[in-house]
Amino acid sequence: MNTLLPFHSSELLSNAQLLSQRGGQLHSDSAERKAEWSALSAETLGMGFEHGFALLLSHHSPIPLSATQILAVSELLAEVADLLRPWEELQERVLPLVEALGEYHPVVTMWLQHISHAAALLDFICAREITARSGAHSPGPLRSFADFEGLAAGAIHEHHLPRLPPELAQLVAEQPDIQVLELSEGAFVAAIGDIDSADAVVTIAAGTGSADPAGWPTQFDRARNISQTSGAATVLWMGHPAPGSVPEAMSRIPAQLAGPKLRDFQAELARRNPGQQRVVVGYSYGSVVLGEAASPRGPGLAADEVVLVGSPGIGLSRADHLNLVSPQAAGMKEADMEEEGSAKPRVHAVTGSADPIGLSATAFGGVHGVDPTSRFFGAQVWESAADHSGYWNEEEFLRQLSTLTTGR
Repeated sequence: MNTLLPFHSSELLSNAQLLSQRGGQLHSDSAERKAEWSALSAETLGMGFEHGFALLLSHHSPIPLSATQILAVSELLAEVADLLRPWEELQERVLPLVEALGEYHPVVTMWLQHISHAAALLDFICAREITARSGAHSPGPLRSFADFEGLAAGAIHEHHLPRLPPELAQLVAEQPDIQVLELSEGAFVAAIGDIDSADAVVTIAAGTGSADPAGWPTQFDRARNISQTSGAATVLWMGHPAPGSVPEAMSRIPAQLAGPKLRDFQAELARRNPGQQRVVVGYSYGSVVLGEAASPRGPGLAADEVVLVGSPGIGLSRADHLNLVSPQAAGMKEADMEEEGSAKPRVHAVTGSADPIGLSATAFGGVHGVDPTSRFFGAQVWESAADHSGYWNEEEFLRQLSTLTTGR
């Protein structure tokens, strides 16, 4: 292992100097030619000559712009070289530890991953900036998971680290297994476990009150418990400012705004790893968001299994109205799906006997539609004695969820 970095600062600086020379020479040559043509045009008469010189200048006009773009890229490479030097110094200190302690020592592993992810992020940002400065097109802001196409989750996390709100920054410092995948005003999406290599990913769409930082430790504990019991990577999806109270949760508007965001996140998961098993859990108001994400009016939610937990209804009267798309089932015949068992997306529902949210919906309707555990809805119903917050520590609930990710 000689280096973890995609390039060396000395190479970048050498390329920056070469581009600066070439760009400067091109700029100088362009100005000289233009001056010569202008002098020549002053000594000639006639419309034909004037038209010819105008045409010549129009063909020449992109050259100064190209020279300016080359100089801008050379300045960028010099800036990146300066940014890279501290990482090279860190690498020089860490690599001897690799030889002394081995690559799999916990401390060494942490530093190797940190350097590797930071280097990948620097490469990614550099490529975007070169594209912008070269005038090809102007990349948009980095907001959603899909904006980081080709970048590993750990490198995406490195990008978000300096921008975390104080409460989330403290949690991430205390719990280094958290990786932040999306960050926006009043919202974030984070993972426990490696979503890039995991065989299965469980996405939890959190419910009412989940935007309150006071509850974030509990939310992460739930996600971590599911990851540990199921072996899947777990995503805590809090990608919208969730309603803060039960009266606010009576409205479908927050869910209508959040549904497309959840759908887009799952679509990017599927694009990155089509063979991965994807389970989406809609908890409380999160199930309303899930219903919007899988609306029959939309392109579909990338999920192999859906679990509606403590749901007040999802805005649809039947489970088979959910528009679920599974890359694993794409192109399979119905008979093949039935034979595979888990290939066809399935819908599960659970409402604990001690959960008062069961009063908000019946088989005939409710605040957000029919009760998903009713026989007419058509979901596979799990039995539970939990109250509204008790599912995440209930052994049978965790066992059922693990079955969806492992097939056992």
